[in-house]
Amino acid sequence: MKKFNPKRKIIKNNHKISSFFTKTLNINNSATTSTKNISSIDLTDDVIPATPLSNSKTEDNKVLHTITNTDEASKRKRIDSDVEYSLEPFKIVVDHPKKKHNGERENNISSTSYLFENVPSISNKEVHKSSTLNTPKKFNILKKTPDKSKSAVKFLNKSPIDNFNVEVFQNFVKITPSKSSAKSKMVTPNKSPTKKQHSILEYISPSPSKSEQAQINNESTPERSPITQGQAIPHSKAKVNLNLKFTATPVKIDNGPTTDDDPKTTELQPLKVLDIDSSWEKLDIDEYFLQLSTPQHCVVTSYSKDKNDVLLTVKSTQTNEKAKCKLEGFWIWSKINIGCTIYITGIKDNNSDIWKITNEGGLLVYEPDMLLSNTAVVGALFCKRRSVFKEKFLGFEPENKVMLIGALIHTLLQGVLKIKTANALKIEDMLHKLLSTRSTVKTMYNCSLSYEELKTEMMQFVPQIIKFMENYVLQRRNPMYLKDNWRGTIDSIQDIEENIWCTELGIKGKVDVSISSGKTIMPVELKTGRARASLEHRGQVMLYIMMMSKLGYNVSSGLLLYLREGVLQEIPYNEHEKRDLILLRNELAYYLTRKVQLNRSVDKVIGSNKLSWSQSINSLNPPELPEPINHSACEKCPYNIICSTFLKYENVDLTSNKVLNSMKEQGLSHLTDVHIQYFMHFCNLLDLESNESTGKHVSEIYTKTPQERNLNAKHADSTFHIDTYDSNTVFSFNFTSLAIILEATEQADRLRRLVIDREPATFKRKLPKIIASKGPSILKRLNRAQQQAVLKACSANDYLLIKGMPGAGKTATIVALVQLLVELGNTVLITSHTHAAVDNVCVRLKKYNVRVLRLGSTGRIHSDIQSMSEHELTKRCKTPEELDEIYTKAKVFAVTCFGSKHPIFNKLVVDVCIVDESTQVLQTSLFRALSASKKFILIGDPDQLPPVVKNTDAVKLGLSESLFDRLQNPDATATLNLNYRMNSSITQLANALTYKGELQIANETIANATLKIPNFHNLVKKYEGEKWLLDVLDTSLENSVKILDTGPMLQSCSIKNCQDPNINTYEIGIVKYLTAALLENGVGNNSIGIISPYIAQVTQLNSVLRDQRVDINTVDQFQGRDKEIIIFSCTISREGQKLHNYQYHILEDKRRLNVAITRAKHKLILIGDVDTVKKFTPFQKAKKKR
Repeated sequence: MKKFNPKRKIIKNNHKISSFFTKTLNINNSATTSTKNISSIDLTDDVIPATPLSNSKTEDNKVLHTITNTDEASKRKRIDSDVEYSLEPFKIVVDHPKKKHNGERENNISSTSYLFENVPSISNKEVHKSSTLNTPKKFNILKKTPDKSKSAVKFLNKSPIDNFNVEVFQNFVKITPSKSSAKSKMVTPNKSPTKKQHSILEYISPSPSKSEQAQINNESTPERSPITQGQAIPHSKAKVNLNLKFTATPVKIDNGPTTDDDPKTTELQPLKVLDIDSSWEKLDIDEYFLQLSTPQHCVVTSYSKDKNDVLLTVKSTQTNEKAKCKLEGFWIWSKINIGCTIYITGIKDNNSDIWKITNEGGLLVYEPDMLLSNTAVVGALFCKRRSVFKEKFLGFEPENKVMLIGALIHTLLQGVLKIKTANALKIEDMLHKLLSTRSTVKTMYNCSLSYEELKTEMMQFVPQIIKFMENYVLQRRNPMYLKDNWRGTIDSIQDIEENIWCTELGIKGKVDVSISSGKTIMPVELKTGRARASLEHRGQVMLYIMMMSKLGYNVSSGLLLYLREGVLQEIPYNEHEKRDLILLRNELAYYLTRKVQLNRSVDKVIGSNKLSWSQSINSLNPPELPEPINHSACEKCPYNIICSTFLKYENVDLTSNKVLNSMKEQGLSHLTDVHIQYFMHFCNLLDLESNESTGKHVSEIYTKTPQERNLNAKHADSTFHIDTYDSNTVFSFNFTSLAIILEATEQADRLRRLVIDREPATFKRKLPKIIASKGPSILKRLNRAQQQAVLKACSANDYLLIKGMPGAGKTATIVALVQLLVELGNTVLITSHTHAAVDNVCVRLKKYNVRVLRLGSTGRIHSDIQSMSEHELTKRCKTPEELDEIYTKAKVFAVTCFGSKHPIFNKLVVDVCIVDESTQVLQTSLFRALSASKKFILIGDPDQLPPVVKNTDAVKLGLSESLFDRLQNPDATATLNLNYRMNSSITQLANALTYKGELQIANETIANATLKIPNFHNLVKKYEGEKWLLDVLDTSLENSVKILDTGPMLQSCSIKNCQDPNINTYEIGIVKYLTAALLENGVGNNSIGIISPYIAQVTQLNSVLRDQRVDINTVDQFQGRDKEIIIFSCTISREGQKLHNYQYHILEDKRRLNVAITRAKHKLILIGDVDTVKKFTPFQKAKKKR
């Protein structure tokens, strides 16, 4: 990172506004010493400070200082034109000033409610311990201005002073951002040499450069302090008020021209604004100094095209310098849009300042931060459309024998190269161990291959591996083997499976083997098929050469090894092939970045309303796709049904394309227009939602240097926790799961009838006789509503919905149903959207000795059921036959919805699939599990949390509608309405808010249960003077629900609230005080739950209450759990934020509030500003009830 350099040239006789800062301010006081105090500081980012230095003058280091003359009291302040000064950083102490908030009254504390007498508040110091608050850094004073008071100078730790207006008053100076500086871009006129970049590590670092002409043009203008590249100056956020307490009469600082030797001084005019940036605005600088001779990461700012070429204007993302570039030859067909990111290298046109990219030189990479695999790029040589579908519907193509053999041969050859052996026995032993690994056995099972069958196929390659090792590695050369092959030698193995991410080319890949031959490095690409030297294979080697060259390797060619036939070909580097591959990669990147478009007609209708299915079905236009090809190979393409569906939906004319036209007519004959519309609508909705995932800038990991993304520089006083990276795997799973409904299978046809066509559910009239003998022992522990739900599930032919209200015993019902189904001889699949929900059922089943095969990652499975995990049960399986035996014996499978892609469900069809918390799962996430079953049972509560969807348009168009909601019908629904959790007061509130009296209490004991405080008498004694606390913690049944209004306290409290509107300092203080009172008087920490709808507030609460060890979380994380006492922090307040678009606000979601209040068993405390929260519909009902 570049350091600030105070040495810069000062233009003499320059009388622009910024010349004010090249003079010394003299303040003469007779009786008092001048002092400077900061009256307020508003800062969120680091900027460069204006530094008072000692009273000295040098040529290179200009100094701003204050001269105080204590001998002459009557003299006016003057400006000494001979003294120059500059800006230089120095370390100071920054304290938080107290700031008055809007609505705060002086000497008038509200006394409208006795609840808020002596209410404790939490200090800012305590709150700022948390990770989410950006606390200011503290510095020590290194230098002092002469004759200052001893109090610590409070100042910005950085301040680009020439970006601010300066208003000079009689008793203080106010510095605020000028409007011009907020609009204009910062310019760095300093010239720096162009830095050559030879590797991927170098080009990431910023390399600014300026031409000589730029320096000459700027010599007559005031210079600015150079800014470290990559550092954004927040002009609108920095604000400093300096209070200069002097008694002398002010001197005028005039905007007009003056000379350095002018002896006269004019009187100071108060409120005179000096716009330092006004001179910069007048400059007409439209110069193009960006050097494209080296690769530059840029944004396209303008685009124009004619018949023969394309003219681009690009701006560097590192330096903001610009350049013009003309595309010629094949490059004119590049798909480029304004605002896109490119990596560009050009050649200079000697006759103009415009750079060029031609067929012979230059390179342009479209959206380089999108790293495409080299296999995806070369796959687009045959069909770009297939490559796009393969990226989006990742995993739709099933594993097969050819893919498995290819992967295993790669692993075997790499192992042989590591130990450098040509011994047949050793190689065969390695092969046996490889085929016995857990992953290989599972893949053999999935591909329906036996151990012996696969071993026979693999043994065909062993002789060729031996020949390769003898001739190229062990140097036992055979002239006949080398006759038509590469005649070089392999001196050493550099790397195996080297993973390369090349952001300059926008490509990633794994090199099978990297070898050294002489002074050069060569990538080796292994193929197990016939030697045909296809363009795809050649292109793959070429891409490896290009990527390794960018990393600084000496690479001029690569090797292509066809192991089955023992052919080893050298692929030399070719500049024209490089150009063509990048053009192909750019086109693929263009189509992968296309987004769904909302129809304009629907956009006007949608507004804030949720559209009906008929309105929303044609509301979105799918992303642009490449044109289809006309080839007989399309009939064998695994994506042909998806491709044909898109073509039919878009009504593409395929008259001239006989292959696709035949496929569209015959391959889609089992699908109706409604089926195709459903598929396309949810494809578009998933695309719309996937756009929201770009918020996590993971690309910064490989597009910025460690210095540029240094967290310590930005958030030195913050604490961070590590989240997992939400990759596109989940979206790929949803796309692939959705595609299942297009298949021409019995299971897919059943799903289309039930889900899309919504055929009514049917039920058997009689139950099996075995239920009469096996059922009573299982059903006796259930209430009547639960028993009816279990028996109706057993009689269902297609599906059943079980609506389980809060505390109504949904898990107990699921356990009994699974037990009874197993007794009936059925196989069962239990699934849900979280591991916790799946494990909760499995733990209960274990108590009743029901054997479960728990599929999924071992690390995500509950410790109590590790013995049921697939890892434990299959760890001794050495063949696919042994694995099949384990799977066949299992009667109950348990896995998350995402885990239902397990290969076992490609081979097995279970009798019943039970989905817990189904109202929180996207429809598309269920299709994989439902297609592996004959009937399904959906359990959930549509009045609780829906599926998580971030995109508001996707919500309005139906993506958040669960399958439970879609299929809901009284005839196909069983209701569980007897709650075993909440007492009568909390139940009444839940009924008033949501259930309209349907939620009943199981028995009198539960209805009359109240909060128990073991040391209640001590509580009363200690807090007898704090009536509000005793009232809130009243343990009587009628006071089980309390609403604590913080509004009056916000008016009177002098403690400053947090600037983040999603954090409420006052409520944190109240929560902490209440929690401490409960814990110190005998209430267990496991009995207390604290909920807030905002993650930021939850983070603060966790920080402040870390030692108390109580459960604090968001509403979503508390679903399915309960506590004796729940404290709900509403967080928002009238003084904290201005509310707009209430219908989209998180507190307007009735289901979210319903979940929060129904987590409480005996006591519910709602804390919030009533005047604010009552604007939301759910709280109006809650307030009215209380």
